[in-house]
Amino acid sequence: MTSNDDFDEIFGDLDGFNRKLMKKFQAELNDILEKIESGEMKGAWKISRIDKPGENGYVIQGRIDSEESSDPVEPLKPLKRRPIPERPFEIPQADVEEKREPLIDVLEDENTIKIYVEMPGEEENDISLNLTDGSLEVKGKHFFKIVELPKRNIIVDNISSEYKNGVLVVTIQKKEEPFSKYADKERMV
Repeated sequence: MTSNDDFDEIFGDLDGFNRKLMKKFQAELNDILEKIESGEMKGAWKISRIDKPGENGYVIQGRIDSEESSDPVEPLKPLKRRPIPERPFEIPQADVEEKREPLIDVLEDENTIKIYVEMPGEEENDISLNLTDGSLEVKGKHFFKIVELPKRNIIVDNISSEYKNGVLVVTIQKKEEPFSKYADKERMV
């Protein structure tokens, strides 16, 4: 059973309930009208019938045991069935246009940090990068991400990027760490 079938079943049940309820109201109104016309209900009454396309009923003005007229009581109107939207579970356009967080991979070797950012459907000239000491900000038309970086060993002025097939590759050069050239050698002191 599809979701449209569920909606049809629910609204069909509500429509049936509404019809039964309106029939009960109509029967009670007819009973009141008979009592007024027969004189069983005393007072001053003004009765107007409503018979328009889609609207049927009565407006009854009056007071029991009184000659003064009161404000009209509006007739109950049958509930109109709301149309079911063609795509009830569709994501609103405003939500689709929100910035999304892209998937990223950060790989580090001795000399570089490479950041792979998946940004499908983005145009290359809509992408901007902002590198600071502690982070890389990646902005696109539909994507936004801040990538935290190590503060101590990157060269802020030496960054390159390439965008191909929806993947942005950002390469950042690292500073040479002091004593790194001696790391592989054993020394006794």
